[in-house]
Amino acid sequence: MSDADIRAVVDRQVTASGALAVHELGILTGSVRIDVAAVGASLGGFEIKSATDTLRRLPAQVEAYSAVLDFAAVVVTENHLRGALSIVPTWWGVAVASSDGADVAITPLRDATDNPVIHARSLVELLWHADAIALLDRKDAARGVRGRARARAWDRVVEVCTLDEIRAEVRARLRARNAPMATPCDRCGLESCRAWSQRTTRPDGRAFKGAADACRARATSLPSPRPLPPG
Repeated sequence: MSDADIRAVVDRQVTASGALAVHELGILTGSVRIDVAAVGASLGGFEIKSATDTLRRLPAQVEAYSAVLDFAAVVVTENHLRGALSIVPTWWGVAVASSDGADVAITPLRDATDNPVIHARSLVELLWHADAIALLDRKDAARGVRGRARARAWDRVVEVCTLDEIRAEVRARLRARNAPMATPCDRCGLESCRAWSQRTTRPDGRAFKGAADACRARATSLPSPRPLPPG
């Protein structure tokens, strides 16, 4: 049972909940990537640890996820359960992935609850520079930061917007930029994957770091793409 096997089940469960599944979502200016983010009425994230992974990076990942997410959960195989429980905060969800050799099952052990402390300045970094300027324009607060470094725009957003306003804007921008593909990804077969076929570059032409590799990493053992709706 590989990371890809577990990831595919998490993807299906997120999608079934009505949220948008976003794989390898970079946070903290790309220094950490969320395995599977869930963008819906709230912003959640799932960290996956398969049997061959280690928990060495989990403390840093927990700190990063906890800065920006409304809820978070770790999905681990049985060999990592005790270690994960000793690392993640009590508001994190915990689930165990298992396999009978054919199918993967994810069994919830502890439900996620609301993140008690979200760091607005870290969250706002999920807005691209143009997103931040557009938000500031709506607040009539872009004067002095237009054309300046993105950090200045982020700082201004934090100054003039409430946390709830930032949360809503981040979710809206993530949904817009990660809209499901018209056809499934030609690498992994998932409509929720934008890494390869649709979004290998940013609007400014720069490549998304690691996007193609992320897709290749889960190019095996994934379900067949869901049929597109008629019309």
